[in-house]
Amino acid sequence: VLVLHKPPGPDDSSREGMLLWRNPSGDWQYNRGGPGPGTLKRLLQTYTELEQKLAQDYEQAVDTKALFDLLEALTPLARSARNVHHALQAAREALKADPFILEMRDQAYGLERNFELLLEDTRNAIQYRTARKAEEQARLSEQALHASHRLNVLAALFFPLTAVASLFGMNL
Repeated sequence: VLVLHKPPGPDDSSREGMLLWRNPSGDWQYNRGGPGPGTLKRLLQTYTELEQKLAQDYEQAVDTKALFDLLEALTPLARSARNVHHALQAAREALKADPFILEMRDQAYGLERNFELLLEDTRNAIQYRTARKAEEQARLSEQALHASHRLNVLAALFFPLTAVASLFGMNL
């Protein structure tokens, strides 16, 4: 018995479950009717398509908000792909002679790895952009500090001069 769920969206609070089982004759079945192998292949294909779309979104992300949106979509998908891989690994251990499960497990491992790499790349990009912005802010703060210091020096020179000039300029 394989208990899986369909790929979650970023705002999904619940998951839609899928139940696949292997009958004694070796045929896989799906709880909503129909053959299990095709259903499992379509499930993994759905994950593959989502991973490709998110990888393309990562390449086109121009600002930190886009990366945070991507991170929000990636996190549940990476977790879900990991669970699919672990479920198929457990099935592989139980059914050592089933080539279909071996193929699906290998495909699920590739998906899990791709999602994890994309998730890590997204986190790294966010950290890099955040650090770059902080560095830019520090540079601007330093420039403002230098400008403030120059203004203070000018005030320190001209304030006493104007006070003395005003004293001598008065008619006593």
